[in-house]
Amino acid sequence: MEPLRKTPLNKVHHDLKARMMDFTGWELPVWYTSILVEHKVVRSRVGMFDVSGMGRVWLTGKWAGAFLDRVLTKPAKRLEVVLPNSASYAWRMGVFWMACGYIVWRLTSIK
Repeated sequence: MEPLRKTPLNKVHHDLKARMMDFTGWELPVWYTSILVEHKVVRSRVGMFDVSGMGRVWLTGKWAGAFLDRVLTKPAKRLEVVLPNSASYAWRMGVFWMACGYIVWRLTSIK
């Protein structure tokens, strides 16, 4: 079994005494104090989710925009990703599952 991958915030999570678990090969926090306490804090103040372990997909070619138009709730042309190296947030809906958020980047080149 391979060791779990760690995000850049891993030490911070440990320092804050987070309960950690394996999430698709990444060591990520499940909660810090209790689910109920954290739910109330996020609803009354703010919460943060470490997404640095999430997957990345590279789309290239003349059909990349058409593909995004099929899978995202907002047409790629309307994502406000107009400048090179800029990003916009988009949603993807499924028939049998909840919405997932995506950050769509327009890169000038891929190396």
